[in-house]
This record gives sequence, C-alpha cells and structure tokens, in this order.
Amino acid sequence: MSIDLLLSPVISKAKVMEILTSPEIMADLFRTRLSFLLPPGATLAECRPTVLRKRLGSRQVLCYRLFFAESLPSMMVVVKRYADKSEGERTYAIMRMLWENGFNRDSELKIPEPFCYLSELRLLVQGKARGILLLNNLKKSAPAALDRMRGAARWLAKLHRLDVDCPGINPPPDDEAAIRLFVRRVAKRVPHFQPRLDGLACNLFARIEGFADRPRALVHGDFQCENIIVGAKKVTVVDLDGFCRSDPARDLGYFIAQTRTKIFKGSVSPVSVIPALRAFWGEYRSAISEGERPDYSSRTCVFAAIKCLESVYYVTDVLPGGDMEVVGQLIDDAERFSGAERVEEALELSQSSWAERG
Repeated sequence: MSIDLLLSPVISKAKVMEILTSPEIMADLFRTRLSFLLPPGATLAECRPTVLRKRLGSRQVLCYRLFFAESLPSMMVVVKRYADKSEGERTYAIMRMLWENGFNRDSELKIPEPFCYLSELRLLVQGKARGILLLNNLKKSAPAALDRMRGAARWLAKLHRLDVDCPGINPPPDDEAAIRLFVRRVAKRVPHFQPRLDGLACNLFARIEGFADRPRALVHGDFQCENIIVGAKKVTVVDLDGFCRSDPARDLGYFIAQTRTKIFKGSVSPVSVIPALRAFWGEYRSAISEGERPDYSSRTCVFAAIKCLESVYYVTDVLPGGDMEVVGQLIDDAERFSGAERVEEALELSQSSWAERG
C-alpha cells in the first residue's frame, strides 16, 4: 500500500484512514516529501500516528509524533486530509495570511504554524498546538481559568480588528435559510415543539433584517472551546475551515451558545459556566468602543440564539434519539437569547432559571 492511493478520486474514508494511520507509509512521507520539516541531519526512526478527531464530515485530522535515531527531542506534526481539494487550498491560504499578519510563533495569540499543503494528496500539514483545551476550563471559576477565557476573547478581538484582503474566502452563511432548515427538520422529529420553534424563527427573522448594513470583519466561523488551546499566557486557535467575512458578532454568539451546549451535554449545572462567559464577554466588550457596545450585544444575542437552534437540529436530526431534556434546555436558551437585547441580560435570565431548578 502506498501514499499515492490518496490520489484516487474514489478512495473510501476507511482506506484513507488505513493509509493515514500506517506508521510505515507516513514515515516514508516525512522522509521524502516532508523532509524539510525534520531537523538538519536527523534520521527519522519512528512515526507514531494518533487520530485527533473522528469527523462525521469530510476531513480527517491526525497527529504524528516523530522520533529520531540521534539524541534529539521528538516532534509532533498535525496532518488534516480534505475530501475537497479546493477547500484544503483555501484553508491553507487563510492560515498563511493569518501567520504573516501577527498570529505566529512570536505572538501570544496565534494559530498553528502552516507548513504546507500537498495539493495532490489533499493533505494540510501544520504544527501541533501546545496546551490544554479551553473546554477543560469550563468547570472552574479560579482566576487562572477566567484569565484563559479572557485570552480567548483577546484572540477574537485581534482577528476582528485585522484589516487585510483575503481573496477566495467563503461568503457568510445564509442565516434565514439555515433557520428555516433547522425549524423544519426539528419540528419533524419533535412536533410538539413546533409552536415554540415557529415563534422563535419569526423573532429571529425580524431581528436579522436590521443587520444588513452592519460592517463585516474576518470571522473564524466555528469559534468554540474545542477549537481553542490555552497555555501559559498563550492562546492558539485551530480549525479555520469555517473562516469567512461576516458580522463579528457571529463569532461571539456562537462561542457563548456552544459553551452552554457543552455544559448541557455534561454532568455539570449550566450555572457553573456563567462566570466564565461573563469573563469572556467583558474582555471582548472592553476591546470595542463604548458607542458600539449596545449594538454588538444585541447582535451577539441573535447569533447565540441561531447557534442554539442549530444545536437542537444537530441533537434531533443528525443524532436521532438524542436527549430530549437537552433539546428543551437548548430551546429555552434560544428563546432567552432571541428575546434579549444584551448578553448580560440573557446570562442573568439563564442563571436565575437554573438556580430555581436547583
């Protein structure tokens, strides 16, 4: 079996994973086409692959620890394989743009180093982000944990301030079409929620209509705790496949909603994440002008509601048989955010509701 099997346009996902998890095949790739990554004069002795994410979609992500015959420290490299060649090219171009505009090794707010994109094999090769997932901080309210949430907010504010041309990036999602899809599919699975879903959609459509003239910025598109790695004063953000030019409040709302969703799916009360979200929101809010804050807050609430609705769709449609209690909690949160004008208001309502439940 050879790495060149990845050139086939009809190769199965199972065969792709068999190749990417083969120590011998991947070691040969590092010795030949990726030899520029190895220390000068080093002899690669062993390659140990680890699957980082088992995706339902079209990408596979693996980490390779490389060991050398000489007395050299091992190194780790991440490889992401794309089903769509052009998607990989676009993501690599975005990473290079960010790396060259301050999100590099010299900064505390950065991305993994983009080494290369092997276009014919559809492999994006990048550095390994070091630290722990921000997700692991959600149960904590210690000062260090809250500082990491503030660091994530500073990373996002830095991105939204970046004013550079980025040709070829995706247009923003069609929010109205997405809302209609989510409502239709969720109502099909859980029809007793139809009246609440219809009311939620009407409210969101009315509020979105007023956003058309808002300025656009470069946005991450999937800014959430599972894509943020934190360390000693450093924040590294990964997974830039959803990158686009859109309303910056999209990233803010998505982050807040996704953070809440992760808690709903765990064993911890959602109240426990409120201090972390307040720290995140307060830090980002301090980075924008006082005059912009009310409008940012209102738009963030709307995007948080849309993301909650998307999570309901995911639980009921993509993962049929999902936890109906979680579905109800997410719809509750979507309604709170869709009716709120301020992030603080939505979080306060959420905290009060969960405190009453005990």
